[in-house]
Amino acid sequence: MQLLTPFPLLQALGMECFVAIDLETTGLDANADEILEVGMAKVVKGKVCEHFNQLIQVEQQIPEHISSITGISNEDVAGQPSINEVLPRIIDFIGDAPLVGHNIGFDLSFLNEQLQRVDLRQQTNFVSSQPASSLKMRQLPNPHIDTLVLSRILLPRLSNHRLEHLAQYFGLSQKKTHRALDDALTVVNLFDYLIQCANKLDKEVLGFINRLLKPWQGRDSQSNLLPDFFGHLADLSRSGERIPTKQMVSQQLSSPPKVDNLIGFETGSQTVASAKFDFDKIKAVFLPGGILEKARPGYEARPQQLQMVEAVCRAFSEESFLLIEAGTGTGKSWAYLIPAIYWSQSQIQTKETDDSFLPTRIIISTNTKNLQEQIFFKDIPFLRSHLKLPFRAVLLKGRNNYLCWHRWKDFILELEHRQLSSLKERLELLPVAVWLSETLTGDIEENTGFRAHQKPYVWAKLHSDSRYCKGNKCSFNSVCFVNRVRRAARNAHLVVVNHSLLFSDLVSNNSVLSEYQNLIVDEAHNLENAATQYLGVEAHLWQIRNLVNNLYYFDGRETGLLPRMRQAIYKGKLSQNTQETLLGNIEAVTSLTRSLDQASSRFFRQLSEACWEFNLRQRQPIGTKIRYRDWLENFPSTGIVTNEFLNELQELAGELRRLHENLLLVKAEEIAEVEDFLFDLEGTCQEADELLAVFKMLIEATDQRYVFWLEPSPRGENFDSRIKAAPLNVSFLLKPLLYERLRTAIFTSATLSINGQFDYFKSRVGLDLVDPDRLLENALGSPFDFEHQVLVAVPKFLPTPKEVGFIETTVSLLCDTISHLHRGTLILFTSYELLGKVYEGLKINLESEDVLILGQGKDGARHALLQQFCEQKGTVLLGTNSFWEGIDIPGTPLEILVITRLPFEVPSEPIIQARMEAIEQRGGNSFYQFSVPAAILRFRQGFGRLIRTKSDRGVVIILDNRALRFRYGSLFLESLPVIPKVFNTPREMLNAIEKWFFR
Repeated sequence: MQLLTPFPLLQALGMECFVAIDLETTGLDANADEILEVGMAKVVKGKVCEHFNQLIQVEQQIPEHISSITGISNEDVAGQPSINEVLPRIIDFIGDAPLVGHNIGFDLSFLNEQLQRVDLRQQTNFVSSQPASSLKMRQLPNPHIDTLVLSRILLPRLSNHRLEHLAQYFGLSQKKTHRALDDALTVVNLFDYLIQCANKLDKEVLGFINRLLKPWQGRDSQSNLLPDFFGHLADLSRSGERIPTKQMVSQQLSSPPKVDNLIGFETGSQTVASAKFDFDKIKAVFLPGGILEKARPGYEARPQQLQMVEAVCRAFSEESFLLIEAGTGTGKSWAYLIPAIYWSQSQIQTKETDDSFLPTRIIISTNTKNLQEQIFFKDIPFLRSHLKLPFRAVLLKGRNNYLCWHRWKDFILELEHRQLSSLKERLELLPVAVWLSETLTGDIEENTGFRAHQKPYVWAKLHSDSRYCKGNKCSFNSVCFVNRVRRAARNAHLVVVNHSLLFSDLVSNNSVLSEYQNLIVDEAHNLENAATQYLGVEAHLWQIRNLVNNLYYFDGRETGLLPRMRQAIYKGKLSQNTQETLLGNIEAVTSLTRSLDQASSRFFRQLSEACWEFNLRQRQPIGTKIRYRDWLENFPSTGIVTNEFLNELQELAGELRRLHENLLLVKAEEIAEVEDFLFDLEGTCQEADELLAVFKMLIEATDQRYVFWLEPSPRGENFDSRIKAAPLNVSFLLKPLLYERLRTAIFTSATLSINGQFDYFKSRVGLDLVDPDRLLENALGSPFDFEHQVLVAVPKFLPTPKEVGFIETTVSLLCDTISHLHRGTLILFTSYELLGKVYEGLKINLESEDVLILGQGKDGARHALLQQFCEQKGTVLLGTNSFWEGIDIPGTPLEILVITRLPFEVPSEPIIQARMEAIEQRGGNSFYQFSVPAAILRFRQGFGRLIRTKSDRGVVIILDNRALRFRYGSLFLESLPVIPKVFNTPREMLNAIEKWFFR
């Protein structure tokens, strides 16, 4: 195989010879799992000149999901050499060459673990058939490059950076994925392409990367080679002698297409008044021969969709609130989007200041990212293309999703001055640097290379924050990502948001969305939970650490706002008295940051220990949430540290204000950066004041409108306990904050009603407080023929979940069902505990059968589990809460859905417990008025996972026969669109299911 990169470039990068390596293993833990296969490819002067491939005998059984992924069975490795025999050959093959691998830290961890075991064996005079005495090392000394890290840096906007995905992106052929030699050869080609991508980087970006990594260039042979790699490229770029690469297919080296969060904002586009809102015209879009049928092959008009279109049009025309339940297959997104577009086009407003026009905006809010992106990136572009209406749309997120150029600049300057920051920390920031040279939006969710959710405390220093925003005074104002999208949102017809932004905007006086009068809420069944979460408050240690570290941080060198201010004061032209006053203020604040850091650590450590002790006394798991009404009554041991912590935080807030007041007296000519310092200091003062208010509110716990609780850290000695509060009743918040200012509101979901009635949903979200004459309600029928598409089976012979033997009989029935039918099966649970027990039971009993069993929290991330489930026929997938909704698996991958228990909320959850108590105190029945209705809606969501298209067929098995034995159970069964069949024996049920599938 000939590499495409010219050898001189490899030579310039110090890569004349390297070895690409890949391992297949029995699991992810180098201490407990074993190496299954080793594959290596040696590259010399740009050519692969030698291969190494060896299966390894293992002592443990290969897990089923590993065999499924790799194709390696226990029979394949039987009789193969042990790792102890193969290690000397691996070391000899590698020699002194640098190593290249994808997530190479994983491979090195396994090899180094084996080398250390050999060393231990030598110390105990271990003798084997192949003596390991030739191995004189405890870990591989070879320098290395990780293509996973490199791809994240160079291609930060790819959807993911798995090896197989990168191979597909670059058009690399793979004989087999997850086989060691094939993956090693893929790494060789991938490295080649990544070198060329790096060679194409902009000179300024390369220079920035080089500056950030310079402290690690030229380190000893143990070092990561990436600093030297980028250093060589930067040298070539500076010298003007960058070596050209061979001509390649442009698509293979191009970056992913740029994503924009604005649609229809082309230069010169204007808002113009269009025809009046005409229902017949809108309806014609959906009818046979209409726009949709012509534009989308296979589209057919559905009565339920037309009913929804009519209801939405009526809501806009009459300025009403519409509650509309539309099941899967109705096409509800188009049913509200198309009327919304026509309505907004017909309702043009004139600006007060001039004669130009503003559209009447419609806010569209979803609960999940998947639906939000489907609407904005698929539905809206399609409709804009085919409706031929010049509407504008914006995808708008909360401020903390967007990078702030000013904060990025300050953070990088500070990082460059820090001496003890790690190479890993700096490498993690490089994807941001490359992404910033490409992004149109500044939305960090684009940047999969940075993975902000895994580094929230780094991202907290980079994202846009109203407390630190300079507005028009900012030197980056003209390129500000937040300004760009917000300006567009004010001039858009449709603004797509999520429930998080919708509610956070409510409590900030519409600072993001500004005023709006028309709202569509999709996935509205999540409205109460979203309101509860985002109208609540939370406090934790890392908020304090972030405040303190922004002010003062020492890791061999002082960094932070205070040292920068001190340096500027020394260089300034201040009177001696003013200088002494300010330096005294700075010294006082610096001292308080240290004491607050210590006090907060003591407070959270003591709090975690108190929670741990409380749960032990109550004989509850250590991580159980603890509801409290009186802080000291529940956690008396924290009294002293609580007062110390609050006092330190209050003193810091006060001293910061004094520093700010004194700095206000300084003129611009006396300190060069005084305006910047004042602005950053004002933001810090506001942050400290807000934190003090939140901690006091949570600790005093006097506001009876809220429920207060603690979420303990997993272990008592950890600091990471969290203090939380949420509104007991969101109804009385939503009415004044939201409903009273809306002209039209549309609430839609596949599950809003119970037996066609919306009373429960209305009572939970405050719509029962709205004028009844403004409410329109419609529960649409389904386009699916459930009588022919689904069989619902309820086994009467099982014990109830609370009776002895439920788990054993459940495992037995599931094993028989899986063995007998061999069909894709999704099993839904209400707890990880039950999932774990059933998972182990299925593994043991089905060990000899060729059935792949995947468990949430057992066999990988959610998206990976779903991908495997869809790819391998007859897979069994066990999932909890996140699998009850939001997953779409049409066709044969999912033909059997099992509901193990009726999905009642956990009554010990603080917010659930408090809401049930409130109903009882009002003389109501919390079980029938709260628990049962909530569980029915959840139950219907779970049921909805099975039938996704008109061609789907399948079986739903409800194992919880409380649905038969108890009075409330009939409410669950009656909520389904098909009459369940009850079975008295396992054989009767299995025979009926088999017969149903083959009818």
